[in-house]
Order: sequence, then structure tokens, then C-alpha cells
Amino acid sequence: LGRDYICFLLLNKKNEPLKLNPEDREDCSWIDVPQDTIGYVTGRERSTLHALEEETETLMFFQDKDIGGSGPRVRGQQDEIEKLFILGPTRGRRIAQLKLMSAIESKSPGFFLDHRNRWNLDDTYGGKLGLTTVKMTEAQFTYALGRRGATRKKLERASGAII
Repeated sequence: LGRDYICFLLLNKKNEPLKLNPEDREDCSWIDVPQDTIGYVTGRERSTLHALEEETETLMFFQDKDIGGSGPRVRGQQDEIEKLFILGPTRGRRIAQLKLMSAIESKSPGFFLDHRNRWNLDDTYGGKLGLTTVKMTEAQFTYALGRRGATRKKLERASGAII
């Protein structure tokens, strides 16, 4: 794995396409990212993505070329969707997927909530992970999240769940 990850990292650095089939690897997940949210998801000079990689102990790369790299990038149509690969341990990948889904949904409301087929979360990784959804009102969601996510973090620590 280490050798693969170094190769992916070097390809990414050179702004070269990353040809990877997540179905061929047990350490790879992916998420669809709408074109108009890529800047928000990656952050300035990839800072947001780097922070999420650190938090979740994963590596993330866009399928074709990394956004935020110094090389040229051809932009597609506004409604284009790009695939973001997430490599690493199962739990870290799931946390990254859920946090990215939340960020994307906040910038592009309905992208995931109105299209469950985009979730790509049905695989429970051989029974290691499950997925439960809870409907909440905006007020309940705000309360469960807490100030700066403090309540959410407390719930995660106490339950061992990803919230």
C-alpha cells in the first residue's frame, strides 16, 4: 500500500491523471463532487482537504487531476461531477465521505439528500460499518451539532459512532 500511495502522491504532484478503479481495491472509496463545490471542498491550496486527510488518516485525490495544483486544469460544464477517491482505513474513509457529503450539501442543497443514489454508502465493508439515518428538524440538527460541533463530537466520543 505504501508504494501505491507514494505513486498516487507523485502523480498528483505532477498534476497527472490518476487512473484508479476503486472496485479493485479494498482501501478505496469515492464520492461524487459537483464542479461548483470543488473549490469549497478543497480549500485554498488544498488546505481543507489536507485537514480532512489528517483528521481521518486518509489520502484524497480527484480522479483526473488535483484541484488546487499549480498545473493547468480544463474546467467542464457547471453541472459536471468529479470523482474524489479516498484511500486509507475503512473508518477514516467513511468519516471523510460523511464530512464531505455534509460540506457539499451545505453548498449545493439537495445534491445528496434529494438523490440517495449518489450516497455510495450502502457497502458496510463486510459488516464492519452500518448506516443509520435520523430525520431531524433544523432546530434539532442545530442542537445535536452544538456550538462549533462540540455536541456532535461529544456524541461521537461517547457512542463510538460517526455523526
